[in-house]
Formats: sequence, C-alpha cells, structure tokens
Amino acid sequence: MADADVVVAPHGAALSLMFCCAPGTKLLEIQTSSYVSSLYAWMAMVGALQYSAVFAELKPNSVLPSMDDLWIDPQIVLDHLADWGVDP
Repeated sequence: MADADVVVAPHGAALSLMFCCAPGTKLLEIQTSSYVSSLYAWMAMVGALQYSAVFAELKPNSVLPSMDDLWIDPQIVLDHLADWGVDP
C-alpha cells in the first residue's frame, strides 16, 4: 500500500494497513448496508487519505453457508474512480 495511488478494498482487517499509504492516497472501501462502520473513514482522515465508501450486496455463499459473499456492480466502482479523476 505504500506505493499505491488508489486502493479499492472490501471492509476488513486488511484495511488497517492503510497506515502505510502516503497522504493523498485515494481509498475506496466496499461495505454492506448491514454493517456500516466509520472506523476506516476515521483512520483515513487521520492519515490524510482521500476516502469514500460504496455499498455492496450480500449474496449467499453455497460453499460456506455461514460466510456471505459481497457483490457490487463493477460499473459503480469505475464510476466512483472516474469521479476522482482516476482512469482505470
């Protein structure tokens, strides 16, 4: 993450590594409406990162029924990145 200009990631512990990002790094968190947390938004503010979140849908996981999958239309992510001036 230290060399990233943009990070797109689902909500989770791996986002705690954002402390390695340079100030100004763009961070797009994928959350679900069933669990909204401001933790990573707060961490991004402390680190002077450009933060935003988008919401994914929960889909049942047929292999691991106790673990739902996240689904998001890729165009939502692409549109959000375009709003930031990022050309994927």
